[in-house]
Amino acid sequence: MSKLDDIYRAGLGALKKAREEGTALFDELVDEGKNLEREGKKRVKGLLEELTENVKETTESLSKSSKKELKSLSKRLEELTKKVEKLAKKAPKAAKAPKAAKAEKAEKKPAKKAPKAKKEVKKETKKSAKKDAKAPKAKKAKEVKPTVENV
Repeated sequence: MSKLDDIYRAGLGALKKAREEGTALFDELVDEGKNLEREGKKRVKGLLEELTENVKETTESLSKSSKKELKSLSKRLEELTKKVEKLAKKAPKAAKAPKAAKAEKAEKKPAKKAPKAKKEVKKETKKSAKKDAKAPKAKKAKEVKPTVENV
């Protein structure tokens, strides 16, 4: 027999063995894959539960601190409101009324013109007009025609 025949027969033997053992190997690999899949799902489920718990705790913590801050701000607002009310009571009402009345009167009445100043301006205008009339008028310049002598 020749080497070629031996190679051919070795190939047929390998094929038979691969079929027999290959099926078993395949089934074994499928089982391992199923196990890994179960473990992976368990891990993911655990991580999701842990994450959910962390988010829940953080939300509750923020909610509690927000409630505390809101209560403290409400309390401070009440204190400031009381202080403003006390100050408003202490302020004399009599002092407020005249100022308000004066402001109302000022709004109703138009501003008065100064009649004396107006008369003085008229007088000054008349005086300056008289001075301008008395002032000598400027003489007209003579027209000089250009000639060879004055150029």
